[in-house]
Amino acid sequence: MVKAWPGGRTRKPTLANTALHCLGRFSFFGPAPPASTPHRGMETSGSSACRLKAARLTTSSVSDITGSDMKDNASDFLPLSPAALHILLSLAGEDLHGYGIMQEVARQSGGKYRIGPGTLYDNLQKMIARRWVEEPGARPGDDDPRRRYYRLTSLGRGILREETARLAEVVREARIRLQAAKPRRA
Repeated sequence: MVKAWPGGRTRKPTLANTALHCLGRFSFFGPAPPASTPHRGMETSGSSACRLKAARLTTSSVSDITGSDMKDNASDFLPLSPAALHILLSLAGEDLHGYGIMQEVARQSGGKYRIGPGTLYDNLQKMIARRWVEEPGARPGDDDPRRRYYRLTSLGRGILREETARLAEVVREARIRLQAAKPRRA
């Protein structure tokens, strides 16, 4: 069944979307609208039907549902931006703090690609929200207690794996086409 949203957009709701919508944390197209905005085919997040559905779900079951939905749809996030790709790639080897990520990105690209702190931390916030990256906390014995470390999650590793496979296919196709299109001598 497809649900309609104000503005004419439609989407087939998944169990995770419905559960999170009922909990008031999610709607099919971003943050839930105010309670006064009518939903066509969907109860408002404060309705008794939604409260009943939400009561049947535990917080852990909702996070399990969203995690499995995200793993199944890793390709929905592709292609990654160059900054996101380099950040995930830099975290694939070890936990790093922000400045360490910037240094690793510059090292990986031979100094040809550098990201600044604004780009880095904006991308890290998005990645943490999507559960691609996590903050394991401060390391014991670290000389600077303000330093925050970041770690790639299994979901983030899966996203990186999917993106590198996609890029390998692009490179393979480019090589085939470039070999086939050899210049002719006049």
